[in-house]
Amino acid sequence: MLDVSRRIAVTTSSGTRLHDVRFTATDSLDAVERQRLYPINPPAPVLLQCRCGWMNTGEWGTAKATAIDHILRPVNLPVHRIGSNTGIGSRRRNADSYGSAVNDTTGVSAFAVADGIGNQPHAAQAAAVAVNAALTAAITATKNRAVIGLLRASDALDNHGLIENGDTVMVLAVSHPPMHGHGVTWDMAWVGDCDAWLFTDSTLNRLTTPHTQGQQMRLRGIRESLASRYDNVVLTTVGTADPRTLGSTTFTIHSGRLALTSDGVGAALHHSALHTVLSQGADPQVCARNLVQRGLARPRADNATAMVIDTIST
Repeated sequence: MLDVSRRIAVTTSSGTRLHDVRFTATDSLDAVERQRLYPINPPAPVLLQCRCGWMNTGEWGTAKATAIDHILRPVNLPVHRIGSNTGIGSRRRNADSYGSAVNDTTGVSAFAVADGIGNQPHAAQAAAVAVNAALTAAITATKNRAVIGLLRASDALDNHGLIENGDTVMVLAVSHPPMHGHGVTWDMAWVGDCDAWLFTDSTLNRLTTPHTQGQQMRLRGIRESLASRYDNVVLTTVGTADPRTLGSTTFTIHSGRLALTSDGVGAALHHSALHTVLSQGADPQVCARNLVQRGLARPRADNATAMVIDTIST
């Protein structure tokens, strides 16, 4: 059996660590982490996770070979470095979920943050099921990857009876090599009030528009003091996802930092606070932790979750 603390890494000649695979015994995971990673089926004995977002599970006897196959994938594929963090806030349980997946053949990577609706156990399960289904579908699709991932997540909630008893909102970001030239193309899809942010050239832009009653009121010119009272009323969910109503966008960038947040971060912090955190931290894990800590510092803090994604090789 491998030492559970063992890691396998690959570093460029300039010192940039592209891949760093950690081995963890799945029976050492706490209940919350087990539900996030394995909301339906029980896991295999070993969890393999890389800082690029790749994840796999398997047997101890084949874990090392699986990790080596990953780090020896084609060198021309984009590589990301991710950070993630979550906190319960003042709620009874954490109904947020998040995750990532990487296709080592095509170079497609997918990242998601979901916020289960309500405080019931089914809300947390719905968020985890949606994230896992979306990621699996997105990295195997050949086009419209984010939209397809979100729609497959809706199917998964329906198949497991989690729409009426749970449901969730979500943002899904999928990267892949562009059709022409260099850089990374991002496909994004979302429902509800999870957000995506892009920090590049010292500028922070919100990539998503919240599907909330409060946002609709703002668009109709209703004053902010009233509209903000309805920001927690979501108009679209994963369970009700429809190609005509979900949000989506596609763009290609050569550099920049992407952040995905639940409303406990994105809606809780001012734009200036988000800008400060995303611009200061060199390590995406530090950035994700700082975003969540700021969200949790708010009075009556909601569940707070953030994923921060840097592209380090294209």
